[in-house]
Amino acid sequence: MEIQKRNQEYHPTSLQIFTTKIDAIQVMKEIKTKSAVQVMESNAFTLATARKESGIEHAEKLIGQFVVETANALNMMSSISESSIQAIAEDVYSVGFFLNIEELGFFFKQLRRGVYGELYNNLNSIKVCTALNRYISERFSYFERKSISEHQANKESAAKRTNEDESFRAMVRKSVMKYNSTK
Repeated sequence: MEIQKRNQEYHPTSLQIFTTKIDAIQVMKEIKTKSAVQVMESNAFTLATARKESGIEHAEKLIGQFVVETANALNMMSSISESSIQAIAEDVYSVGFFLNIEELGFFFKQLRRGVYGELYNNLNSIKVCTALNRYISERFSYFERKSISEHQANKESAAKRTNEDESFRAMVRKSVMKYNSTK
């Protein structure tokens, strides 16, 4: 309810359509102390899950809420229309439907901080999607490195077990031969 009131204060049109059960401000507070890795590996629900459970409108409203909070934080509410917010929400969903809610909050926090470039007092779909593609590329690189690292660790572990098995077999053979020679 508080966010709805705040949205209307900044932009008195019908921005309440962007309020949902999830509060973008609360998500932003919860991820404040988390690293990028913790956010990416979070088990929070994804946008695709939100769509499956409540429909695409719910997922887009959720994204719209992050857009509104970002625009508010950057003092851009007077330069962004409701249709622009809706377009950004639709485009962000189509590009990043697999992101979890914490990643979405983290992305918008990084966008607000200028990590993906200056917005120059203009928040639009092209800038947001370009930044989101860069975030997704970084995310894929992280998971690729993690997967390769885990694969290498598993390979080394298997090789170590094989070497241990071979040394154990050699020891058994030696013991059996020694036992047989004493008979």
